[in-house]
Amino acid sequence: MSGTATVHTLTYVIDGKSTDEHEITLPWQMTFTFPYGTGRHEWRLVLTNSDGTVNATATVDGQLMTNSSGSGGGTLNLDGNFTG
Repeated sequence: MSGTATVHTLTYVIDGKSTDEHEITLPWQMTFTFPYGTGRHEWRLVLTNSDGTVNATATVDGQLMTNSSGSGGGTLNLDGNFTG
């Protein structure tokens, strides 16, 4: 995630397990590793931001899955799934 915004809250959910972070400084990055052959995995990212721009990108094995951008504040949502 990159940009100039202030990120107040960030929640990511991986296979139903939720983690909250607060007052995130950009740029921000998180990497998850899943063993091969472990089936379908679902994920979700929700963040609230203000004052500036933010760009969030999700990749799997280096391939773009989805991205979302915003400016001036609000909420960004990204979600998806993949088979590992």
